[in-house]
Amino acid sequence: MSNKMKEVANLLGVELEEEFKIKSGCSEICATIDGEKGLMVRCDFNSQFTKPVVITLTDILLGKYEVEKLPFRPKDGDCYWTYFEDNYVIDHHQYWNEATHHARLKCGMVFRNKEEAERERPRIYKELTGKEWRGDD
Repeated sequence: MSNKMKEVANLLGVELEEEFKIKSGCSEICATIDGEKGLMVRCDFNSQFTKPVVITLTDILLGKYEVEKLPFRPKDGDCYWTYFEDNYVIDHHQYWNEATHHARLKCGMVFRNKEEAERERPRIYKELTGKEWRGDD
């Protein structure tokens, strides 16, 4: 038998080891899909991930719980994609615990990949300039 955890994560719209929220009504819990252990949860951001007692992958797949993707937060040394220069050129950068990187993160201009940055560029451009993105600004 082959391990299907990567496919399960993709089905939920997340990557293996990526943190996400599981929501039901007004309650939510932080979770991840571990490649070997499956669904793992934690009650707060300071605790370790453990096997869930109440929530199962089946419950999530049946729609009893909602999966909410969390914003991308790179760790020191991770590569991310962002905008450079006045014309919003997309390029990658290495994340460090520095003011410039914190500012980009706070402004929502830190992306997992180039495609994500390209998809969000028109929205961000309009939000910051009040103008529609034409691609040659």
